[in-house]
Amino acid sequence: MAHAPQVISAEVVAPPQLVSMPPVPRKRFNAPRLYRLLTVVLLFMCALILVIMRAQDHTIQTQRQLIRELYRDSVELKSIKMREAQKQHQAKPQSQQKHSRPLHRQARLHVLTDGCIRGICG
Repeated sequence: MAHAPQVISAEVVAPPQLVSMPPVPRKRFNAPRLYRLLTVVLLFMCALILVIMRAQDHTIQTQRQLIRELYRDSVELKSIKMREAQKQHQAKPQSQQKHSRPLHRQARLHVLTDGCIRGICG
């Protein structure tokens, strides 16, 4: 017995055809939308700058207050030193007072950090 080729269908199936889509138009430059975005970004940046300026102002005010307090402390310390110098001057015996410098000159002496007075080390 010989095998005969079997024909399933005599119908010819056509390959699927591609449906042509209409060409998609390129999006054009949308200026109003871009302007709105730039406006929002600029407003955000302005707000950020204002916040930074306010923080800097607060920092400057705090530093100014600290400098004033340091100056007041310095003046107070100087007055305490002057009172101490006056007490020491009054406590000296009369014989030593004749040979010592006047009080206002003693108060103006600047003692350097290495122990020298007006550049004279002793």
